[in-house]
Amino acid sequence: MFARSRCLLLKGMLLTLVLSTDRDVSAELMGYYTFEKTADAKLVDSSGHGHHGIIRTSRTSDAPGIIGASRFGLDAGIGNARIVDGARLFDIAGANKSLTIAMWFQTPKFAMAGRNHLLQVGQGAGTLLRIVTTSQNGINRISIDNGRAAIHFNADKAGSSFLTGTWYHLAVTYNGSTTVAVYVNGMSVPSANGTARPWTTSPSTTDFCICTKPNGNESIFNGLIRDLGIWNEVLSHEKIALINGLGRVSGVGLKDQAIANVLRVFNTKTGTAKAGSQTWGYRTGSGSTTIGETGGTVADGNAFVVLDGSGNGVGLVIPEPATTRLFTHGVRGGNTESVSCRLPPVAALARAQGTRLPASSHTKACNARSNIM
Repeated sequence: MFARSRCLLLKGMLLTLVLSTDRDVSAELMGYYTFEKTADAKLVDSSGHGHHGIIRTSRTSDAPGIIGASRFGLDAGIGNARIVDGARLFDIAGANKSLTIAMWFQTPKFAMAGRNHLLQVGQGAGTLLRIVTTSQNGINRISIDNGRAAIHFNADKAGSSFLTGTWYHLAVTYNGSTTVAVYVNGMSVPSANGTARPWTTSPSTTDFCICTKPNGNESIFNGLIRDLGIWNEVLSHEKIALINGLGRVSGVGLKDQAIANVLRVFNTKTGTAKAGSQTWGYRTGSGSTTIGETGGTVADGNAFVVLDGSGNGVGLVIPEPATTRLFTHGVRGGNTESVSCRLPPVAALARAQGTRLPASSHTKACNARSNIM
């Protein structure tokens, strides 16, 4: 009896450990800012670490953004923000320190001269990090400057040129050595020129500046920023792709548990996971081999995100039971008949993935009832 009790106790401890690990999806997320309005111009950190900042020349935009969970953003045309000693708080300053920074942004004009700074830590030779939008020969670029060297990425290579008033997702990763990567809308973009060198371990100032410089309070980005996250480690390309994809399709923020749950579905190739009001499952044969590419539509139930180089990823799944309600005209008197057709599980999943199956007697009968014309 005693041995059996010990066994049950150990099983309970193991189960508790597994559940705690699954819940803690933001252990590495050091700062998360949705720019919600506050009466005291406080920049609230929603990561749970309490790394709050201030919004200078305070104003946030309450126009709907790309993220359903965050309807506010920093209107950097007249405002900016700062997290005092942020580089130390986020644990990104020092030897071999890795980081990931992700955000949504839009601008009425890409790379306006003198108003193109998204983020900056340090200044001059003591710059730890500066992310700016630039333009050269008509090509949109994201440039990363660390005070020792700069590297430029041809952001247009991720798709069409940046458009006015359009939300784009940007992620920058650094492995603590000489590897810098940039992702636009979940897709990796190639470097154009420049050199990646180890970043300085002693920035001139550790304030984390958003749309401004360390030595001033003026706003220096002409656009909007939303849903900003800072990690002290490199996120996988798959997770960055899902932050973009689930943000666009399901309206979830980068801290949402759904991102980890959907990634688990992809890694295990089984099961489903909820994101917002939608259900996602493993999907093959998307027709694209570009990690991070999205396609399909919510209306058609076939939206997807590519998560490997073979075209596999995740896609929307119609919850069971699935019912399609059709309205058709009767053959007599122009009466309208409402016909409900319940699809079997295999047919519903095939419909969600855009696959055609041979018509069964069930679907034939359903179609026959709905074709009263």
